[in-house]
Amino acid sequence: MVNEVTVKVETPTPEQHQSLRVKAGMPRRSDEGTVKGLKNTLFGVCLYLEDEIVGMGRVVGDGGMVFHVVDIVVDPECQGLGSKLEIDPNRVIPDQDLSLNDGAIITSEWGPREEGGYYWQSLQ
Repeated sequence: MVNEVTVKVETPTPEQHQSLRVKAGMPRRSDEGTVKGLKNTLFGVCLYLEDEIVGMGRVVGDGGMVFHVVDIVVDPECQGLGSKLEIDPNRVIPDQDLSLNDGAIITSEWGPREEGGYYWQSLQ
């Protein structure tokens, strides 16, 4: 199949994270902050086209009450190949013994609307 994307449940490496953010027009983060932040990922997913990372997303938070969906990034060359606008709870919380307690807060980082991006484009 052409443009077959492989999904891997993993956290991107600092190099992958920085490279993909810059390629997508997002600001580069400090190397030190990137390494520290990625270590605190509760759940990560990376998308690969052949062996090249073309997308990523992470869930961060305190592990009990607050969860943030962040770093949702897709290589601009791969945007528009298709989309599936849903979140699979079995992928977000692969260990069902670690539940989201009643009252947990889940947010996503879309960025400013005027900067466009995948999610704002999807709403149009």
